[in-house]
Amino acid sequence: MEMNREERTNQEQETMEKTNHVTGDMLIGQIVTEHPESIEALFAVGMHCIGCGASLYESLNDASFVHGLDPKMVLDAVNDRIDAAAAQSDEQKQEFAEAGM
Repeated sequence: MEMNREERTNQEQETMEKTNHVTGDMLIGQIVTEHPESIEALFAVGMHCIGCGASLYESLNDASFVHGLDPKMVLDAVNDRIDAAAAQSDEQKQEFAEAGM
C-alpha cells in the first residue's frame, strides 16, 4: 500500500522532530552548555558529574562507560529530554501567539 502525500509529509515531520541533538562523541561540557535541559536527563540516569573537571574533555560515550551505563540509553534519554523541552517551548509560543502577546 502506497502512502499518500499527506501521510508522507506527516512521516517526514515526525522524523525531523526526532532529531538527535546530541551524539555520543560530544563532550559532556559541550552538551550541557548547548542544551542545559540535558542536565536533568543526565542526573536521572545517574550521571552526577556535570561540574566535574572531566566533563570538559570526556565524551558522552566515555562518561557512560565510566559510570557503567549503556551509552545508547544515556544518549536516548538526553535527546528525549531535549525534544520534550523543545516541544514545551513550541507550545508556549503558540499560547502566546493565540493570546496576542
